[in-house]
Amino acid sequence: MLDGGLRLEPDRQSRVEEMARRDPFEWSSAQLAAIKSGMELGPEGFPLKRLFGSDVAFRETASFTEVVCDRSDLKMSLAFGGLSTVWGAGLIPFCADDISGWPIRIEALAPYYRECLEEMDLAAIVDDLSEDYPLYTERYGTLRPSRQAAALLADLQRSREPLLRKGIRFGTSRLAVKASRPGESSGCVYCGLCLYGCPYGFIYNSADWVTASLSWPAFSYQPDMIVERVDEGAGTVTLYARRRQTGELVKYSGHSAFLACGTIPTTAVLLESIGAWDHPVEMRDSQYFLFPVIRFRKVDGVEQEQLHTLAQAFLEIHEPRISVKGIHISVHSYNDFLAEALRRQLGMLSRLAPSLPAALVRRLLIFGGYLHSDESPSILFSLRRSAAGGKQVHLQGQERNSSDRIIRRLLRKLAAESMRLKAVPLGSLVRKGLPGRGFHAGGTFPMAEHPKEFQSDLAGRPQGFSRVHAVDATVFPTIPAPSLTFTVMANARRIVAMACQA
Repeated sequence: MLDGGLRLEPDRQSRVEEMARRDPFEWSSAQLAAIKSGMELGPEGFPLKRLFGSDVAFRETASFTEVVCDRSDLKMSLAFGGLSTVWGAGLIPFCADDISGWPIRIEALAPYYRECLEEMDLAAIVDDLSEDYPLYTERYGTLRPSRQAAALLADLQRSREPLLRKGIRFGTSRLAVKASRPGESSGCVYCGLCLYGCPYGFIYNSADWVTASLSWPAFSYQPDMIVERVDEGAGTVTLYARRRQTGELVKYSGHSAFLACGTIPTTAVLLESIGAWDHPVEMRDSQYFLFPVIRFRKVDGVEQEQLHTLAQAFLEIHEPRISVKGIHISVHSYNDFLAEALRRQLGMLSRLAPSLPAALVRRLLIFGGYLHSDESPSILFSLRRSAAGGKQVHLQGQERNSSDRIIRRLLRKLAAESMRLKAVPLGSLVRKGLPGRGFHAGGTFPMAEHPKEFQSDLAGRPQGFSRVHAVDATVFPTIPAPSLTFTVMANARRIVAMACQA
């Protein structure tokens, strides 16, 4: 395995390890301030997450491939663990309708969803989501919802039947988090630091898999390597990479290569490998948006509650009059970023009435939504030579007005159901991310039954390759609304299984 492998700074890592040896009530204010440092709200209210206050997830990428975003906002990572170091840990699979236009069926992914869950933790419960979105395991723990989320779910449950008839299915969030199971005592301690990183390592990070695999006789991990291109010949694959720290060119040869670099780097590697400079390919994206929801009843003491701050609940909306594709919503309750965003939104009013933000935050939830890529803006991806002679990836956002119409219909729908939700969406405060901002993007070399140029076969092999397999979201034909990572992992396993059987 060749990997950028960028690590957390040693002093910061030592601080995290010290915190992990203690209970949360023993952490000092200085330790907490250091963990939370550097994470700021952007002008649109979307914070760029850091890991324990570090920018390690996004550092140094421009040294090898400059990414120029034009009306788009997507990033790549060279970190050990990649973007899983700062992800939201959502672990819901796709359903049959989500991939109705794909050349594979959901039954082809099902055994690999199960395989993934043999090696990672899942926090979930059996609820109405399970009918369309199975758990795929009997081995899962349960996270305690926040009191705000518990109140919302209770209200939704009281109106379950009419909501289901209206195409609104709901349930507790599915998260890649270690939660307590019967007979076990270890698991989430509800310290509220999820947005900054879990000192105890209870949120799944793909770096954990790499570390666990180092003992395998046939596995070798080479960090500080940046793959630039691949070449096939004489029954072998050659990878051309550069050492991250020195820039030295290194070659590796083998029987097959599996590219799991992330959508930007994998696409860049493939385009350079086939010499497709200045040739734009379409990158599909799932439109990300969020909006506040005011509950009819307040929950006191949310600022002091012991809770996790990842998504608390999921809503899956399948209503053709809103969208012909499904809409995914993650529900977030109180966190300190929410309080800060509210103060910023209120501006002068919060200074004139200092108690107002606290009063509102006790009624406030944030709904973060995703649309299917068929109804979202896309990105034109071009690999270019920079003026200095290096590589440049150009990401140009492409508008699609249907996404605005769908979001407006959704807000009207939720407002019409306010008596059942016991909440009102504040549609005037909706915020849309630029294409790529939700980090649910891919499809630049989509799988096809009979692949053409800039497409891949069912084993993730782009046209013209027989031993090179792309195994990340680069090969997804579309980007459905639910969480992307789980299906990326399952599909990667499916491709590897195909390659091994060939």
